[in-house]
Parts: sequence; C-alpha cells; structure tokens
Amino acid sequence: MANEKMKFLSPRSNEGFHAFFADEELMIDFLNSALRLEGEERIKTLIKFQHEHDTIINMPEHFGVCFDIYAKTEKGDYIIVEMQQRRYRNFLDRTQVYESMLKLEGLIEKNKIAEEKLAAKELNEKEKEKAQKYLKSQRYTLPKFYSIWICDHDIAELVGSTEYRDELGVYSQNKLKLGVIDPIFKKTKIITYELTKFNKSATELQTAEEKCIFILKNAGRLIDFPKFEDKSIVDALSRIHFNGELEKDPMTDVEDLIAENREEAFEEGEARGRAEGESIGIAKGRTESAAFMRQCGIPEEKIQEFLNNH
Repeated sequence: MANEKMKFLSPRSNEGFHAFFADEELMIDFLNSALRLEGEERIKTLIKFQHEHDTIINMPEHFGVCFDIYAKTEKGDYIIVEMQQRRYRNFLDRTQVYESMLKLEGLIEKNKIAEEKLAAKELNEKEKEKAQKYLKSQRYTLPKFYSIWICDHDIAELVGSTEYRDELGVYSQNKLKLGVIDPIFKKTKIITYELTKFNKSATELQTAEEKCIFILKNAGRLIDFPKFEDKSIVDALSRIHFNGELEKDPMTDVEDLIAENREEAFEEGEARGRAEGESIGIAKGRTESAAFMRQCGIPEEKIQEFLNNH
C-alpha cells in the first residue's frame, strides 16, 4: 500500500470518516477500547450500525439532528460517534443537544419494544394489568448512552488540559468535596478526543483506540505513514486509500478544512468590521479569515490562494 502524503482520503472529512469506519468489526474494536469495556461488558455485536442517522422530534416545532454514526449494542446500549472539523461556538451545548435527542429516541424505542413484547404474550386480564402497571413504572428508566466526539481542534471549554481524551459526566458537588470523583449518573457518558493533543508516535500505539485516533489525526498528513498488522485497520486504510487514477481525486485534507471553515470565518470577520463601513468590513473579513485559517494550521500558500479568489 502506498504511504505517500495525500494518498489517503482525509478520514476527518465526512466521506473519509464514513469510509474508514464502514466495517462493523473495526467499529466494535474501537468502541470497546474507547469506552474501556472489559469482560462481560465488552460489545460483541451491534444490532444497529448506521451512518448519517437522522433523529427528528416535533415539540411541536420540527427539530432534528443527524448523527455521523449511530449504533445500538446487543445489550440495548446506544452510541453515537461524531467527527468534528469545524469549531462550533458553545461546543458543550451542542453535545448536550445531541445527547438529549439520542436519549429521547432510545427511551421511546425501549418503551415501544417493551409494549410490543407484552402485546405478544398470552396473559389473562390480571396478569396483563400487572404487566402494564410495571411498564408504566419503567417509563422513564433509561438505557445506557454513550456519545463520542472526535475533534480536529482544541475544545475551548477544556482549555488547560494536556490530555487528548476526556470523559464528561454528572457529578455531585458534595461528594466531590468528600473526595468521591465517580459520576453519580452512570447511564450516560460523553467522551471527547482532541486530535491536536494526541502526540503518540506509531511505535507507541497499543490499543484499537490509539491506532484509530492516530490514523484519524495523521492520514493524509504524514509523508511516511506506518504500516499496521491488524486486519481491520489494514482494511480500513484500504477503504480511504486512492492511487491518483480516479477521474477526480478526492478532496484533500487541506482543501476540506478550508471548505469547512472559510465561510464561517469570512462571515464572522466581515460582520465584525461592518460597523466601520462596507469596504473596511470586507477587508477586516479577509484579515479574520486569514487569521482563522492560520489558527487551523492551513499552509500559507493555501491561505493566499483563498484570499486571491475572494
């Protein structure tokens, strides 16, 4: 397999991310490692494994989100995996909205399955009444939920931390004062990865989590890309590899990053300068755009190419 720079479709792009995690075996290996699941807790199969899964709720307004990867385990646990290239304002708010939507969908599905199972049973009236009473008492009992956020940027709310992986949960302030740091609500967990803080070399990689995060950060960026022995990893790399013989080369990582960020950066910069006049506002918008791109690590020649075309 060729290891040359830009021979990989960026796994940080939407298309590349889905291609990389297209195989259920790799997804399970990554999840077990990322969620630190051991023994009987380990995921064996996924009864749902979908890409671009839409969840819509009417409240009564129509509101929906689209999960990058949506999975359900054989034990009834729900998992979403999100790849984030763009820097969104209020990142943690976004994670809460996605988790809320996931919980509502999972809770509704759990209750529906329980009702269908009850309807299929042959019970007398007394037994059915007792079962329905029990189901009603379990109406708000949640399954387990995990949301994993892989970010190709620093997370503003986690500034100061040097670790690339973090877990967010619900904690008791009083228990924290007593030195108890375990979350009090263990049915939900938000896991974040900041690729910018992942600095392990290829020779240091041990777990499926570390190998996947290494690839997600470096594929398309490293000139000398390492070889892997794991079949699921090798297969995943083959899915995002291209040899230059395609009718149209896939979007490179740099081009994808510009496409993802330049509109937001340009509009924000222009808005800040609009009060100083249209011409000054546009000039300031260009300055803000360039500064934002440099912050993203985009090469100077690509920045100048963008500015010359806008």
